[in-house]
Amino acid sequence: MRQENDPDYTRSLRKGHALVAFVLREDIQVEYSYFSMVELLCGRIRGAAVMGLAREGAPERMWRNISERQIYERSVRDLPSINARVEALPGALSDWNIVFGTRSQSGDVLQLARHIVSLVYMSAADGVVYAEAVIARADYLVTDDAYLRETAELIRNPGRNGRFRNIGKELASLGYGELPQARSCTGL
Repeated sequence: MRQENDPDYTRSLRKGHALVAFVLREDIQVEYSYFSMVELLCGRIRGAAVMGLAREGAPERMWRNISERQIYERSVRDLPSINARVEALPGALSDWNIVFGTRSQSGDVLQLARHIVSLVYMSAADGVVYAEAVIARADYLVTDDAYLRETAELIRNPGRNGRFRNIGKELASLGYGELPQARSCTGL
């Protein structure tokens, strides 16, 4: 568990505060990807299993490589409460004008994600998140995933990189409007 004197915990709080301040100051609508909600749920479930192993005194090399079966077996009793906490998130953030899910159809997102990944490598998850931002005509794609952020920004602003210039032109020609700017939580 994070302690208040932990620099990563403090940095995380500052990033969160900066993001909330930006959203409130700019009076913008934030659309949180459905896929990101799945990732959040998976992360919380895995985290609960890892924390259980750590509390039992398991060495780091054991919980670093925990299998999906072990995660399920260790967290099956906690699944309802973990899911309830994740399900409560949209209601808790609605006062800040944060909407969960994009205006797009899931088939459109998956088709565009497949197309994006065929043009430039990114993980399947990153492809889905980026495709949702493109289809939603987002002004910003806010992520602390450095590779996704840098790749999305190269697609939007390729400079002299001809390969990315062609990718950006191809995506722009699909009729979704201007591609989103990629920013970190603290880079807004």
